[in-house]
Amino acid sequence: MLKKTLLVSLAIAALAGVATERDARACGGCFVPPGPSTQVTAHRMAFAISATRTILWDQIQYTGSPEEFGWVLPIRGKVDVGVSSDQLFQRLEGETTVQIVGPPQPVCPRSSNRGLFASSDDESAPTSAGSAADSGVSVWDQKVVGPYEATQLSATDGTALTTWLTDHAYVLPPAVAPVIDQYIKEGFGFLVVKLVPQREVTKMEPIRISFEGSSPSLPLRMIAAGTGAKVGLKLFVLGDGRWEAKNFPNAQIANDDLTWDFAAMGSNYNPVFIGKLGENGGRTWVTEMSDEIPRARLFAGLPAGTTENDAGATVFAKDTDETDIERAFPGKANVHVTRLFAELPQSALGQDLELQASTLGKLSRTRNVTKTTNHPCPGSSEGGSVFGCNATGSGSSLTWFVVIGSALAMSVAARRRR
Repeated sequence: MLKKTLLVSLAIAALAGVATERDARACGGCFVPPGPSTQVTAHRMAFAISATRTILWDQIQYTGSPEEFGWVLPIRGKVDVGVSSDQLFQRLEGETTVQIVGPPQPVCPRSSNRGLFASSDDESAPTSAGSAADSGVSVWDQKVVGPYEATQLSATDGTALTTWLTDHAYVLPPAVAPVIDQYIKEGFGFLVVKLVPQREVTKMEPIRISFEGSSPSLPLRMIAAGTGAKVGLKLFVLGDGRWEAKNFPNAQIANDDLTWDFAAMGSNYNPVFIGKLGENGGRTWVTEMSDEIPRARLFAGLPAGTTENDAGATVFAKDTDETDIERAFPGKANVHVTRLFAELPQSALGQDLELQASTLGKLSRTRNVTKTTNHPCPGSSEGGSVFGCNATGSGSSLTWFVVIGSALAMSVAARRRR
């Protein structure tokens, strides 16, 4: 039997180690056996938190054989599992990416312009569907959701869980065993996901996991064993207001931190961003933006997810992204989205990420830069104007009108004296 590669992941956006390229590729919480294997090449995640419901979206991109894919997430009780679409993440990216607006191109006098996740769901408690067959492991639920087979279970100890995973063709690296043991001691169960055998899948559909209650916590410890020296983490948090890290340092980039370089026709946003990430020993979470977005712009018209009934037929899922977000934020036209990014060192992954409501206000994704350097006008001073070198043509013309007008007045006065 071909063993499934177990990708132990918290479903966080594990991106590249280079913070300036947030679309880059990397492997977060990825464990593979020797030889040909499946490799995770990208992770994207969104996290909706309300007073009554928590929703997690995760998409994994990978290279290799689909038969080798497997994924596990710590959970405290039975959860609703569904599928989403690429379009949700595309909309989140499009609505939250920071936009830099530089000052107007100056027009200089006498010179040409120069270009310069927690409680159970509807059922009161998890039920055992496989404890008799799997000693030490209690299977709460098992179903086919889109291209995935999703199993929810708990274990009495790490050895029992490892045995169950091995018997079901997963590979659990020894390095992650202590982490699994600790989660079990803390009362966590697990969601284990793998692709349905013989299902022709070339791209992972996003997984949606939701449950009743508010749980602003993400298990960073699950990815520690599978990362390098650093791991980049992108996180979209949807809520009633701004969110921030509770047990990690926070930072943001203010407009006053930015300078526009006329020679390069760009700002210093990326260097400042990298500098913020490196503060506090690399443990800082940088808030890129936090603002309200019309809910319809994110969720209206998304493709309906599919699932599989008992007869093996593919049907449309009862719950969609739009109906699930309505359950979390009933009747609200807008949802507040906070975009966070961190590049954490291995040493910072020993604790889970706890989120909390922030007392800070909104942070627009549009940054208007006013400070300048390498000003194109000869004799000008940075950030200001000297002798008629203004940001607009009308300002320059007005300055010269004043100079010429003064000269004419002096000439008329001299003639009268004569």
